[in-house]
Amino acid sequence: MGKNKITPILKGKIEIAEYKQQDLIEYTDNPFIEALPPIFSEDEILEQFTRYPIIDDIEKTKNRNLRHHMIKRIKNFIQPLPDHFTIESKLSTLIRRGYLARNPLDKTYFERLKILNQVC
Repeated sequence: MGKNKITPILKGKIEIAEYKQQDLIEYTDNPFIEALPPIFSEDEILEQFTRYPIIDDIEKTKNRNLRHHMIKRIKNFIQPLPDHFTIESKLSTLIRRGYLARNPLDKTYFERLKILNQVC
């Protein structure tokens, strides 16, 4: 008989959750929401999204053929636009609002699951 192999169901990086106190009362005592990153300010969104091409002073003195390749780094440039802020805010809200009804610490959540399982 061969050895039983345990096949992992989930693959990838495992994160240890860090639970953060929430600034909004409706988000408190919900471990799904408390494990999320904080709600970003506009300055934090700007910092997270902005990407500048990096060119060292030494590279500026390279031959023209190499500089031509370096200039292609401009494709990595990202300047957040108003739509970026809107989309981030909507996604953050959507995720958090979706977790409100799925709070594992709320006994009504499991009661609703039980009812749903009986119906299906």
